[in-house]
Amino acid sequence: MKLTFQILFITLLLSACSSAPTQSTLTPARFETQMVGATTIMLTASTITPSAISLIVSTRTPLPSAMPRPLEPTFPPGPTLTAEESQNEIAKLMQGNPDCLFPCWWGIVPGKTSRFYTTAALTYLNLKWVVFELPEGMEFGSPFVKDGDFIRATVGYTVIDDIVEDIHIRGDGSSDQVFAKRWEYYSLTEMLKTYGLPTRFWAILVEGGEVGSSRNSYHLLVFYDEAKALIRYTGSTETDVLCPDFNTGQVDWLDIYLQSPDTSRKLTDITNVSRAIEMLDQPDVYRVEKMTESRIIELYNLFTQSKEPACFRISAN
Repeated sequence: MKLTFQILFITLLLSACSSAPTQSTLTPARFETQMVGATTIMLTASTITPSAISLIVSTRTPLPSAMPRPLEPTFPPGPTLTAEESQNEIAKLMQGNPDCLFPCWWGIVPGKTSRFYTTAALTYLNLKWVVFELPEGMEFGSPFVKDGDFIRATVGYTVIDDIVEDIHIRGDGSSDQVFAKRWEYYSLTEMLKTYGLPTRFWAILVEGGEVGSSRNSYHLLVFYDEAKALIRYTGSTETDVLCPDFNTGQVDWLDIYLQSPDTSRKLTDITNVSRAIEMLDQPDVYRVEKMTESRIIELYNLFTQSKEPACFRISAN
């Protein structure tokens, strides 16, 4: 009886061992994944070219409701786009995406997306970038394209520990007839409709212009602090009446600053933003209106409900 029990025990032990999964001794290649809807993009570490990008099915992990759900553009395997194809793809991306709200930009989310994936995306879009060293990390930026409709637009990324922390997008519309059409999704009216009431709304008027011009220049700063986003509209006016609509000819360019939601820095700590904020300390030169909540609601209603380009007069607080 004892012998029978031992044989039975050994038989069960061998059976359990043979059914256990075999663990590979090979070291898996380094890879990272990025979500594309309900699909994951897998990028191997050996290259950042699009030929290395493959698609695998994966289950999306829900993000907190307070954060936008990033929908990253699909970068299929194959060669980089031609100049014309790149132009068309960028035009689609510039239409915006409800699943890629600020601080997401073209599927790149500050604090989450790696430099590795970002450079792969730029490579696929046939964009070239220049790298600058920073004390805390590095910055690399690129014009959207060398020619075509987006020749005067650039995008830059601050990278710390191989993760994108800040994004700066600039659209230069000076003497540019297609500026309004190209950036229509990022007009002040559309931003207010998309993101609602700003948390802060500042208008800065430079009387006499910043470069000796006979026209006044202005900066309109629209803060969405929870989304870690700031949109700055810059233009010129002959009076103290601002008409920051692309079709009025008063907007010369716009800047969009996006930050990681987890960063300890403030939007006003970004170098280019802090320079504009320095104007607040020179009331003898600049007229500044840091708008109250009631004033923000007033202008929000004006711009979102008006059928014609809206204008308002700046008043110093």
